[in-house]
Amino acid sequence: GKVVYASYLNGPANAPQPPSPTQIATDVTGAAYITGQGVFASTAGALAAANNLSAGYFVTKLDATGKTVFTTGGIGGLQVALDSQGSIYLAGSQQSSFPLPVTTGAFQSTIVNSVCGGVTGGPSLGGGPIPCSHQYVAKLDPTGGKLIYATWLSGSYGAQPAGLSVDSAGNATLAGTTQSSDYPVTAGALQT
Repeated sequence: GKVVYASYLNGPANAPQPPSPTQIATDVTGAAYITGQGVFASTAGALAAANNLSAGYFVTKLDATGKTVFTTGGIGGLQVALDSQGSIYLAGSQQSSFPLPVTTGAFQSTIVNSVCGGVTGGPSLGGGPIPCSHQYVAKLDPTGGKLIYATWLSGSYGAQPAGLSVDSAGNATLAGTTQSSDYPVTAGALQT
């Protein structure tokens, strides 16, 4: 029951919003992998940051004593999982303008820019259309320096991840929600 370490997790002071961690995973060494929304600079050797001071996502790894091993502002998400080789899997949901670094040969390289809601009162009162948020999945190497794959996984009216796990063979399983009737279901699925 004794505290081993405790730390703040802050981004730059001039960021538009404070960091919001969404999930944590640990490995056999006791290292912690934290992902969430927020603007962070990438440490040396980690995937370069995608955004400067606009909303972004991050992954940071702390060793068993709480010291930073790496941080990347290049990608992150709402869910994080690890495989037995230390690779990092991420799932998130973001609007079509998000600079997801989709990799060559991705399952879904583009998404439809759709409106999923709106705020009354017109643009002058802060109202207007609200774009859909689309689900994505990505895999990083154990150092956080190389993007192995990144793909969208969504339909016309978006999708949201709710759970992510990885088996010993490195197969990622993702669960979530969608209102998209054209979500990419597979042949022979229970309900297509």
